[in-house]
Amino acid sequence: MKPLKMICLVFLMMTVLILGCNRTESRLVGKWKNVSMPEIVEFRDNKTGVFVVQGNPGLPFTWTVVEGKRVKIDIPYMGRIQTLFGKVADDAFVLEGKGEQAVYKKTE
Repeated sequence: MKPLKMICLVFLMMTVLILGCNRTESRLVGKWKNVSMPEIVEFRDNKTGVFVVQGNPGLPFTWTVVEGKRVKIDIPYMGRIQTLFGKVADDAFVLEGKGEQAVYKKTE
């Protein structure tokens, strides 16, 4: 009976993790405006996106949800992949950097 309980527990944990990822993904898709500078970040449901700073070309990226609620953003830049992390918190997307944060509010 013990192996059956372990299998059920693992299945339950995986279900909770998957549901948590789906919720974060659905909340994330759309356009977000930086609250302190003229920048928009758009997350598309195909796991791609773009950073757009007013007057500059867009900076494309790919994204995934990791660890349930954290968002990993991979940006190809100058022949390398730069990785950033963020999270959806309440009604904001918070992008974490080296000791700094950028806060975005959803526009659509």
